[in-house]
Amino acid sequence: MIALVVYPLNIETDSYSIYSRMAAASVLFPNPTNLRLDVKPVKTTYRPGESATLNLRVRGSEREPVEGALGLLVYDQALEELARTEASLSTSGYERIDPRLGFRSSEEDNDSIAGVSLKQLLNRAPDAAVPPDLELVAQALLFNRGGMHLRLESSDSLRYLDQIFQKQIHVVLDPVAKLLQEHTGHFPADGAEYSSFLKEKGVDPSRLSDPWGRPYHVRRTYQWINEVLEFRSEGPDKTLKTSDDFMAMSLSRPFFEFDAKRLRAVIDAYHASTGRYIRDRASLEAAFAQERTPLSSFVDPWGTPYNFLFEINRDNYTIKVLGAGPDKRFRSGPNDPTGDRDDLEVSDQYMPYFRETAQRISDALFENAKSSAHFPETDQEFRKVMADHAIDWNALRDPWGRPSRVVPTVEIGYTDKIRAPVRGTWDSTRTKGLGSLPD
Repeated sequence: MIALVVYPLNIETDSYSIYSRMAAASVLFPNPTNLRLDVKPVKTTYRPGESATLNLRVRGSEREPVEGALGLLVYDQALEELARTEASLSTSGYERIDPRLGFRSSEEDNDSIAGVSLKQLLNRAPDAAVPPDLELVAQALLFNRGGMHLRLESSDSLRYLDQIFQKQIHVVLDPVAKLLQEHTGHFPADGAEYSSFLKEKGVDPSRLSDPWGRPYHVRRTYQWINEVLEFRSEGPDKTLKTSDDFMAMSLSRPFFEFDAKRLRAVIDAYHASTGRYIRDRASLEAAFAQERTPLSSFVDPWGTPYNFLFEINRDNYTIKVLGAGPDKRFRSGPNDPTGDRDDLEVSDQYMPYFRETAQRISDALFENAKSSAHFPETDQEFRKVMADHAIDWNALRDPWGRPSRVVPTVEIGYTDKIRAPVRGTWDSTRTKGLGSLPD
């Protein structure tokens, strides 16, 4: 089978639209490869349990004798009929019924139309006439069979250099990439910072060269909430900013990654020292002052201080961190007339406000159950357990100032009776023993 593909001549400059501007067709050349099996039983009928003898003969596509490996499948037609009936009650599944040979996969079913399969077409005699109806079936079977993978190569366009020289590139740059990813700061902004960083790590930048012995050129860019460090090669012509330049490797990570860790440390330290949560700008500034960290040091890559929004998300207080983006201005609202769309949400910090209280309540219920062998079943019983363990239930309020309520429920579980024997030695009495847990 030959696939013919037609695409525009300007594919080099129009690569994104190639698949919407191409056409393909398949031409099938029959080449019979099927074997023919002649089966001739010695008798026409056999009784149940009686031995059967069959004469088998294998022939090629031209009916010439050939050598073959035979497999035998015997099944009960009554069971097949039962299986077919059950299968007919199901509208989907991985297996379907083949009337000729029990079960067959759904993939085989999809390769046939009107009882004609692609395999049958390939095994037709090359000189046999093709009726119009069969031509139509063949077109339907060959239509859109996975598309065509195009790999274009020419003498005047160097492509895939990063793949061709992948091994040489990674041998040189992988150790550098590891150092940069372990660095607790931003990627170098330019070549000067990059060289300075390498020298601090004891690496000679002049020894890091591309496959043509030229130094890599680094560039830091920003893509959405990520900072990206690109390593670019001059290519075979050893000249920068020409058509054969290519990106050998790139590293990417969220540019707020390390500032997020700093912010998290400040939030946790504030709660540990005060027992409160940061709920507004004033408490956030106080928390930063407490840690001797200026809030003004939190600026986005374009030099604009971050904006902090204080919200509630289910059982969490949250601090949402927003950046103004490249235009250095924040949207005034959802209906901002300027069309500003580059603001970035770079982080969400969660503070579960009920977690510690929930742990105190759980501990109180557990201690009460151990001492009384009873679990509260009503609101009054629950309040008494809280009061006995110095928890003022009436004073508890949610973030909106409303009291919480208790909803007693009953959960039923079933399990088998388990006996767990324990065998081993212990040294407390310097004797060996055999013990068993009670049922």
